[in-house]
Amino acid sequence: MKRQDYIKQHAAEYKRLCDRRDKLNEESMKSGLTKKRYQAIVARLNWTCMYIAQEEERLLFALGRLKPENARIEYQPGHFQRYPGIADELKATEFDN
Repeated sequence: MKRQDYIKQHAAEYKRLCDRRDKLNEESMKSGLTKKRYQAIVARLNWTCMYIAQEEERLLFALGRLKPENARIEYQPGHFQRYPGIADELKATEFDN
């Protein structure tokens, strides 16, 4: 894959996720939400923020600003969940000249 295509693809995904985050944030501020509904929104917001962080790392890598070995070791979208970072994915990514 060409570097510019990789950047374009992940920039579009980054925008989509940021729009989702903003929408969830607005939704979480509404009054009259039940505790269960509020917790569901916050959980989705946490996951969305994790995906945004991953896209940021992909973009920084593609722009030459992040080496795979300097990527996050793990993501923690909630109190008890832990997920491995994307360093291995970045190491395996190669760009066409």
